Formats: sequence, C-alpha cells, structure tokens
Amino acid sequence: MPLTLRVWRFTDGRAGHEKQSAGLVQGLRESLPETAGAGSSIECRDIPVAEFTRDPSQLWQDPGAAPDLLIGAGRRTHLPMARVRWHLGSRTVCLMRSTLPRFCYDLALVPQHDRLWSERKVLRTLGALGPSIPGAPSAECGLILLGGENDHFHWSDEEVCASVAAIVAQNPRVHWQISDSPRSSKNLISALDRALHGTDNAETVHYLDNDPQWLTQTLARAGQVWVSSDSASMLYEALSSAARVGVIELTSKRAKNKLAAGIDALRREQRVGTLSAGPLDAQALKVEPLREQVRCARWILQQWFSPQD
Repeated sequence: MPLTLRVWRFTDGRAGHEKQSAGLVQGLRESLPETAGAGSSIECRDIPVAEFTRDPSQLWQDPGAAPDLLIGAGRRTHLPMARVRWHLGSRTVCLMRSTLPRFCYDLALVPQHDRLWSERKVLRTLGALGPSIPGAPSAECGLILLGGENDHFHWSDEEVCASVAAIVAQNPRVHWQISDSPRSSKNLISALDRALHGTDNAETVHYLDNDPQWLTQTLARAGQVWVSSDSASMLYEALSSAARVGVIELTSKRAKNKLAAGIDALRREQRVGTLSAGPLDAQALKVEPLREQVRCARWILQQWFSPQD
C-alpha cells in the first residue's frame, strides 16, 4: 500500500540551513517510491520557528495530520522539534550536531570532519547536505567563490587575488565570474579588479548585488568552480553541481583543522583539485554531483518507514 510520509521542516530563516533541510526533503521525495512503493508521496509543511516563539503549543494541540518526521538545521530549530517530538511522537532528524541531549532526537546528520564525543544516533555525511543542482555545464563558464576572515585559516586579500589571477590566466578560454561573500573584506572586490586589470575574460560580482537564486543558477551553468578553502558551505554546494571543483588553498591557523581535514578527504577521493596541480580540466577528478541527501534519505526510509516495519 502506498505511503504518505508527512514531514515538518523547521526553518530558522538562514539560507544555508534551509538549503540543508531542503536537500534532505529532495532526497526523501526521490527515494520514497523505491523504498515504500509506487504511488507513495511526501506532504511537507514548513514550520518557521520565529512564528511559534510565543505559543509553540499550537503545533501539538491542533496539529492536523500529525507528522511522521521532523527535520531542521540550525540550533534555533532544535528545541521546537524536541517539544513537538515529545507531544506527537514523531521521528526527529537534526542536520548537523544537535545542541540537545540525545534523548531529544532520533538522528543527527553530521559531517565527517566534525568531532563528536559519541557516534550514537549519528549518521556521518560528506559535508553539509544540500539539494542537487541540475543543469548543463559549459566548459566556457567558470565561477570563483571567495570567503574572508575566519577561525580556521589565515586570510590575505593580496594572496587570494594572486591565486584568482593565476586561475584566470590558466584558463583564457573560460569566462569567469568572481564573487565575494558576507565574510569578505569591503576592499576585496576592488583588490580583485586591480589584480585582473587588463583581463577580458573575468568579471567581479558583489554578493549583495546578486539575486537570491544567482548562485544556484550560475552553478548550474559552470563547467569549473573554484572555492576558497575557508568556505565549507559554498564548497559542498559546488560539489552538488556537475562542475569540476577546485580549492584555493589557505594556510591553516592550527595543526588540527576540521575544514582542512575535510578538504584532505575530498582530495583523496579526487573530488576537488588544487591550483598547484594546474588547470582543473587537466586533473583526474570525479565530476558526478554529490548525492549525500539521497544516501541519508534512503537510510532514514529503510530504518523507519520501510513496508516490512
């Protein structure tokens, strides 16, 4: 008999967190028919936590069709999910490490590079989840995404601009779009413009001038994407596309660096290239998109919602 899986997706208004939960919902939609049978479907309700701060009780006093599964990313979603779980008995999945004791949730999806005291109720992932990015990559389109000051790597606008200029020079037939991000210094774009002066195959884009869908749309077209190594969320989003992906390496601030460890794992799996190894199209890389959201969704469905249960 077909299954209707009722999912409540708790959201906190942060784009990065909402992409993670949207990725898991996408994986559930794709995987449900093969796990629960043809005709199975998902009913997904978004729960903005800000709307239920004063009186969350309405979520369990009059839930309508009670949810089978609660999912959410970001610490502001953890307590509301735990309270709904307590009252309605729904299975609960936290994307990334939970801030609550283990008895408050059923599963946490945690990147391999994050350190934990215990692996109970944990399913490890290759980076943060996100939705797949369908598209038709073009060898003539390139994208460079840059971060800024951070806790994990030393950052120098001058050195990063030199790396960007080298990437552009290595690939004269590619038209490059280069974007900063919220952590970038206010002078980064002007420094890039100086470093690329006289170059006709690159343009800089300030993130505040971008449409909300700009990154997803540009990733769908890009044949090559370079990301500075401090920007884990942008790196794994790039890996969800069909582009070749490279990392602009930075100097680590400490010997034990979880982001650097994650990048090393990606390099060993030939998921990302480096500038020192030459142009990306000359490096032996796996270019199929990451599908961690599907792997995690299948685990959840097989463990909790398969017909034999």
